[in-house]
Amino acid sequence: MLIALLIGCLLYFGSGQATALAPQFDEAEAGIKKYVPDETRRKEAMRIVGDMKSEMKDFTKRRENSGKSLKEALHNREATADDLRAAAAPLMEDNRQARERMLDLQFQLRKVLTAEEWAQAYPKPAAQR
Repeated sequence: MLIALLIGCLLYFGSGQATALAPQFDEAEAGIKKYVPDETRRKEAMRIVGDMKSEMKDFTKRRENSGKSLKEALHNREATADDLRAAAAPLMEDNRQARERMLDLQFQLRKVLTAEEWAQAYPKPAAQR
């Protein structure tokens, strides 16, 4: 039961990618505007980043809605581990699909930007420099 509870809490509270990535999207947009001189590629890159932002926003809404059933199951003292797994399954699948979509968008963006533009638009964090 403890394992199911931990899984439920991790899924419900630990999927804050949207808020964690929001500043990265803003930085990427600023870097693309600044460092991508070709207007066609710049517009395409901005569209892709916009799609990333939309995906994360939509994912957050979906997570909140489907998280309600998991929350109910977590608060039900009589819920079995199977009940919790069943309540968590849609969240896990949506999380997987959202990560896959974000990865696809990331690779689309890599095709649009040159290596130099990528490095300027996405500088390494200070700890990795």
